[in-house]
Amino acid sequence: MSVYPMTPTSPSGTSFAIVKKSPLLIVSTNSNHTISLGPFTVDIAAESSTPEANPGRPQFLKGITFNAEKEEEWNNTVLPYIRLLTFTVASTTDTYFIGDMLQVLPDIDKNILKVDMNGFHWFSGITDNRSSNPYLALASSLPELQEMTFTLHTSTVTDSMFGERQLQELERVDPERAKRRVTRSVADIVRKYGMKSIFDNKSLKHLRLVYIKSDMVAAYTVDGNPENVIAGIKNWLLQGFRNQGQEVMVELSRAS
Repeated sequence: MSVYPMTPTSPSGTSFAIVKKSPLLIVSTNSNHTISLGPFTVDIAAESSTPEANPGRPQFLKGITFNAEKEEEWNNTVLPYIRLLTFTVASTTDTYFIGDMLQVLPDIDKNILKVDMNGFHWFSGITDNRSSNPYLALASSLPELQEMTFTLHTSTVTDSMFGERQLQELERVDPERAKRRVTRSVADIVRKYGMKSIFDNKSLKHLRLVYIKSDMVAAYTVDGNPENVIAGIKNWLLQGFRNQGQEVMVELSRAS
């Protein structure tokens, strides 16, 4: 995607930005000449990993910055463009970077409608040292969020069938048996990930739960089926939204 700076370039002094990607998006400060086709994806990991990474000057808005004297252009040109984007969040580091963006770029929190949290399954869980899930904390800070995707791994809905001390001994004397796993309950997974905060998203309309299946986990799970647990989480989400009178499509799929 290439972005040409929003600077006065026409004889009339009109500022404009042209954003190109397939399909094409042209954004003009003249609302009569705005053409927008999408969708578009912003990879926050790519944004934050470059040497020039700056939450106040993200690469997807290269050359376009907020100017208080041109607030109308920001509101009428940039924010409508933001509403077309899907923001991909692959790590807790990404959640901090996009969180900083929300602090310095006016009103983008109210204009991010879609997030894809494809690193959700990497979160290690709520602990004494971590009282909230940074992915869901980010989602809760987006009052107009309408579409959200998050991932779970079949390994995260299972646990070793042995206690820690016994597992250490088995890994020494019988490593094959030490691999045996059992499924965890839906309630355990909900607590681990702090999932109840999903229901804070009152504008949500579409929630996608994508699970990553491990054949090794399936082979060594001797009690229960990890995929059944994940299906149970989908049902728990559906019921939770119904209980608060919110119509949300909850979709479950396996990662390809």
